[in-house]
Amino acid sequence: MAVKLGMRAKIYYGATADPVPELGTLTELARVRDVSNKNSAAEADATTRDSGGYESTVAAIKSVGADFEMPWNLGDAGFAAIKAAFDTGDTICLAILSAAREIVGADGIKGDFSVFNCSREEPLKGIVMAKITIKLTTFHENVLVTGS
Repeated sequence: MAVKLGMRAKIYYGATADPVPELGTLTELARVRDVSNKNSAAEADATTRDSGGYESTVAAIKSVGADFEMPWNLGDAGFAAIKAAFDTGDTICLAILSAAREIVGADGIKGDFSVFNCSREEPLKGIVMAKITIKLTTFHENVLVTGS
């Protein structure tokens, strides 16, 4: 059985632009830990008179986001880009993948994201960490890396 290890998953970032940046031009957001993807679909009522007396529900509009942590370090270009997107309210282009973009089978989503949380935790016995929450603003593509 093939399993994917969280430590091999990757997030890549770049500026939002027109045309949309290619996956290969994005930079790895290397100092990330404990990513939780928050992908879900809204429910739509599809019940009709011929539903046999049962409610019928279908998946509708999807919501994509993630929570993750990064060391609070404005000298790190990746963190500075995330913090700037939060501070200015601008979006940032991200590709959130299950593995490096060079690995066949890596999959995920690429799009422009808004940063909704960039809070700082200052534990007495730990390093200062940023808690980040992002949500998809503009969908670009579902990514699936195939052999060439």
